[in-house]
Amino acid sequence: MNILFTSIGNIDDAEHRATVREWRERHHIVETMPAERLISYIRLDPASPHAQIDVIVCNADLNAEFFLLFDTLEKAVRIANEVADLPEYTAMRDGRKWRMIPFIIIGSSPHYFYQPAKDLKGRHGCMIGPNPYTDGLLRQIQEKVDTYLDRLLQEYNNCGMMVRVVNGRSQISPALKRKKRYEESEYYHVSGDRRNLAKDRWLTVARDNEGLRADIAMLEQLLDMNATEQEMQRFFEEHPAILMQARLGIPIAHPTYAIPRKYSPDFAITPVLGGRDGDLVNLLEIKGPDAPLFNSLRHHKGFSMALHRAIDQVRDYGRYLSDPQNAVRLIKKLGYLPTTSKLAVLIGRERKDDIENEIFRRREEELINVEVITYQEILQGQANQLRSLVLPGNDTLPRLQ
Repeated sequence: MNILFTSIGNIDDAEHRATVREWRERHHIVETMPAERLISYIRLDPASPHAQIDVIVCNADLNAEFFLLFDTLEKAVRIANEVADLPEYTAMRDGRKWRMIPFIIIGSSPHYFYQPAKDLKGRHGCMIGPNPYTDGLLRQIQEKVDTYLDRLLQEYNNCGMMVRVVNGRSQISPALKRKKRYEESEYYHVSGDRRNLAKDRWLTVARDNEGLRADIAMLEQLLDMNATEQEMQRFFEEHPAILMQARLGIPIAHPTYAIPRKYSPDFAITPVLGGRDGDLVNLLEIKGPDAPLFNSLRHHKGFSMALHRAIDQVRDYGRYLSDPQNAVRLIKKLGYLPTTSKLAVLIGRERKDDIENEIFRRREEELINVEVITYQEILQGQANQLRSLVLPGNDTLPRLQ
């Protein structure tokens, strides 16, 4: 899940930081925001139309005195209702309306006669009780998100898209009938959708544990058959959650530069809350899994020529990022104008032994501002979710990111 976490109290105190850390350890992307800033961010911040959030969670369980609990719950309900009253056209990067995403309040009424949840307007606004167990709390949140996603998928059918569920993955693709640009639905704002959906491709928008296993199996198969760079690019485009979790942002394929012509990074990864002018962007260059990591020299062993070329390539992308002639295209594609970049190259398989691990570590430390990632690390990051979330005898966990 991509979680926007807010609180009626101080979102930066030790308790809230611990909550965020625990949720991130369970492979969720969590961004925080003070409650008093939430509405102005969604309504006025130019970054919000380029965000991609699955749920807003507001903590109103502040261990306050009895007479203060009424006030904190009322504030949380008021904010939830303000979100539910947002204009129809206020949408995220994928066209989902802010007003319809789940708004979950963590809190409990101090007395039976006071039930603030009854005052919630939004269809997916709800209140859940505090839970000392992180996994239990996250499962409650995920159940609400699953209900929302099921309803959203039903609406996609009515908005010029085909929907299918294959191996635990919910996927969409443009239908033969062209969708109307100004068509409206309860959950989806068509003209706000900034994704480029190809007719011959299926985009995964949600997956459960079966879908996670299917992604891992497909990635393993691609690596075993030494898939080409183009095949890996297509796989990550059709299953964006993999790079989203690995790089903690929204992967946007092939933003193009005006200067130099034909310059186009494989992926630009932007913040899940949208970027603001001046924020950095994560540029990722992909090479094939069969590309060698090391050269064949016996002495002074180091990175291969293929890896050095990829490093030079992504450095050039970063160098021309701030060229004024590229501003219009980047703003149109990313939603903001980044002035700095974080550079990375995805290439090759696992290192063979401890000697190669040591060489890799030493050579990577000598690099300046470029991170080298192997496909094995991406695969391991996905597999870690199964080990950490699927308990023995309990394989019925809800959807993951």
